[in-house]
Amino acid sequence: MNFEQLPQPNPTEDALPNKDKQTEPLDTTMWHRGKTIPAFPPNKQEDTPRKTVELLPHEIESVLESREVEAKNDLNGGCNESVILKLKDDGSGVFKPRSGEKPDLRSSIPAGTHFLKESAAYTVDKALGLEMIPPTVIREVDGEPGSIQKFIPDAKTGNELDYQELHSKQDELRRLQVLDYILWNSDRHYGNLLVKDDKIYAIDNGLCFGNDGASGFDLLYTGKIPDDIKEKIEGFANDNEEQRELRDALEILVPMPQVAACIRRIQTIGSLSKEFNGKVPPEAALEFAYNG
Repeated sequence: MNFEQLPQPNPTEDALPNKDKQTEPLDTTMWHRGKTIPAFPPNKQEDTPRKTVELLPHEIESVLESREVEAKNDLNGGCNESVILKLKDDGSGVFKPRSGEKPDLRSSIPAGTHFLKESAAYTVDKALGLEMIPPTVIREVDGEPGSIQKFIPDAKTGNELDYQELHSKQDELRRLQVLDYILWNSDRHYGNLLVKDDKIYAIDNGLCFGNDGASGFDLLYTGKIPDDIKEKIEGFANDNEEQRELRDALEILVPMPQVAACIRRIQTIGSLSKEFNGKVPPEAALEFAYNG
């Protein structure tokens, strides 16, 4: 994808999430949208035969948060530990436990916070309506906090596609680079994206928001931002109330300096998109900074 590295300021901010004392056990109920949800609800006999239906995102989130785990299988290949969980009645999720995070992967993203970034990345994606990150929530499994993301069956990683096949999806790749700029993702590569039915899914988002060098944005300088997300981002960049709501949702997951920088990046790309009708001229590359 010819990802570039842009010059970054030296890390100076507090890299730990707000309101989180590392010496105290994490209360994962705080991430359940104000609800206390048991990790494993009691089994109940269904009154009617279960129908196969397409769940809405908030319904998928509820399933990921609360359904009983029936089986576990290690998913090898990533830096951090990942486990595929078979959930009772409703598919599978990829669980990343806090204890399985490797230290020193990024200077501004300490181990023990990657799972929070996974949830925060989905929160941003959902707020902007980009629909690139599968539903991702925080939950405990066997007493271990971590993130769990909807498993996408029958998908291929970018590494499994040839270059021409992957790069034929230019709009999807531009959409991904818009998202990665906003998240300041320092770990996007072909192995950290999935492709299914011509749609790209952004996975493995635990190394976002820190002020380490981000993946490149070369495709944004050579074409137009897709119209559907152009309108959403421009609208969000000018909506103070939506920005406040996102800031409130992120502040328990990400340090406030990183939250503020994320909001400023949304404003930056929204402003550039509006000024240049969805295009980002190469001379604007210097504006694509961390904004910390």
